[in-house]
This record gives sequence, C-alpha cells and structure tokens, in this order.
Amino acid sequence: MAATNAAVMVAALTAILQRLPGNSARRQRERLLLALSVFGSVTTVEATHFLDIMDPRARVCELRKRRYQIATVSVPRATECCAI
Repeated sequence: MAATNAAVMVAALTAILQRLPGNSARRQRERLLLALSVFGSVTTVEATHFLDIMDPRARVCELRKRRYQIATVSVPRATECCAI
C-alpha cells in the first residue's frame, strides 16, 4: 500500500514538473505552491528530486516573505543511506 501511495505521489509531482517547466526561482515557487495545494505537504527530498527545486528552503523562505503561511515540520525518515 505504501509503495502504491509513493508511486502515485511521484507520478503527480512529475506531472507538476512537466506542467511548469523551467529552473527560475519563480517557476520553482510555482511548482512548490501547486504541490503544497494538491498534497498539503511536500518533503525537502520530494521537492528536490521530483520537482527539480535545488534549494526548497530558499523557495519556502521567499514564499513566506510573500505572506504564504507554510509550516515546517521535522519528521524523522530514513535517508538514502538508511540512517534516521
């Protein structure tokens, strides 16, 4: 079940990237906002790997300066090296 949800998430994030191509900060913010509106939350890893946002922290900071209310929640997850 979790693998199916992950596959759906990856497919949806990939579709967002295809819908809003480009690597400008503006375009990255647009992709992040769309993903947040669709899913409610996006991890830093998901934003980097699947939305092609090089530094999601910077985009979140820029959005907050534009008065978007975005919460940051630390969630322990295994890294690619399997460390938590």
